[in-house]
Amino acid sequence: LSFIQMNYWIMTTISTVGYGDYSPTTIPSQLVIMAFIIVGVIFFGVETSELLELKSLMNTGGCKYTPYKPNLNHIVITGMGVHRLSSMLETFLLQVLAHEGNEDVPDVVILSEADYDPGLKEFVRKKLAVQAYQKVFFLRGSALSPDDLERVQLHRCVMAFVFPGVDCADVVREDKQNMLRALEMQRHCPGLRLRLMLLESGSEQRALALGVPRTRFFTATGIKASILAQSSRVKGLTPLVAG
Repeated sequence: LSFIQMNYWIMTTISTVGYGDYSPTTIPSQLVIMAFIIVGVIFFGVETSELLELKSLMNTGGCKYTPYKPNLNHIVITGMGVHRLSSMLETFLLQVLAHEGNEDVPDVVILSEADYDPGLKEFVRKKLAVQAYQKVFFLRGSALSPDDLERVQLHRCVMAFVFPGVDCADVVREDKQNMLRALEMQRHCPGLRLRLMLLESGSEQRALALGVPRTRFFTATGIKASILAQSSRVKGLTPLVAG
């Protein structure tokens, strides 16, 4: 065996290409095949590495939201109350994704600064229909980061929501942080349809002073007061809403 033939035999063996039914017999053709094997091994090695990196990004929420249809609508949810399951978030997802089989149902892109609670992903996977489950995307990032807002395609969303952690210890601090998120989202997309939920009624004046329009926020205490007022007029309203 010549040196070229010996290297050709080694490369076809190590690369698991094998000889096949047809194999080159001349030295130039064997050199060409060896070049193809080297290029192929490098190509598939690089592509495999990129696929593994992409899978890792998807599992950790570091990827970018990309709709599977060009004109598909989506909404963005962020804030300190979106990384774990709560009755508020559960009701919200059920209402948004309730119309199974309806192509007009938007995708739901959740952007959280904290790690997602397994209970939230378990709820989405088991309690929602298959088509609805495929419309929920979990991304890690901050609404204060322009790069992360680009990843969720904030400029394309039909509406964005900022939800607080309803069981937080410091409601004033929670409201202030969410105001900053809302302001950054407004600055990033001036025409954004935004809804900010505040925990304390006293935060309304602070939000107005910071430049958040009155139509862009509401308070949890205001909702409770409205339900209480209506329950005095409509018997059985409070149990109906609570249920």
